[in-house]
Amino acid sequence: MFILAIGILLLIAWAARQALLLVFAGGVLAVVISGLADRCRKFLPGGRKVSLIVVELLLLAIVVGMVALIGPRMGRELAGLAGTVQESLETSGLWHSDSSAEAGNPESVPDGQQPLTEAMLSQSGKMLGFANTMASWVVGLFSGLFLVVFTALFLAASPD
Repeated sequence: MFILAIGILLLIAWAARQALLLVFAGGVLAVVISGLADRCRKFLPGGRKVSLIVVELLLLAIVVGMVALIGPRMGRELAGLAGTVQESLETSGLWHSDSSAEAGNPESVPDGQQPLTEAMLSQSGKMLGFANTMASWVVGLFSGLFLVVFTALFLAASPD
């Protein structure tokens, strides 16, 4: 019976391995925050809570600074990608910037570009699936980061 219980516990741990890894990462971040707060307490007036707040604000400032440095370049890259996609669609005849009635009509596409138009139309489902997968990945990433940070702040504020 004991071996069965251990097996079930291991099976549950295996099924929840991603969540357990996020909680572990939160614990590691809590140790880092707590250690930095203990070092800051030597230089700051006030107790542990004041030093925790200072360390958390410093870490937040670092993250915001990194986003501020990376954000504009990422915006330029995404704008360039949008322009390239629009240009490709206009070239294939699937979309015209003048919004004419002929836009997207396969009969209006020049003969040399007909196979490209058919290929793009047949691949649109795959592209939407890929976009859905990427959106799910981004949501999962941010929810995981939120769980790690929340766990770290909770454990750093109350290590007992």
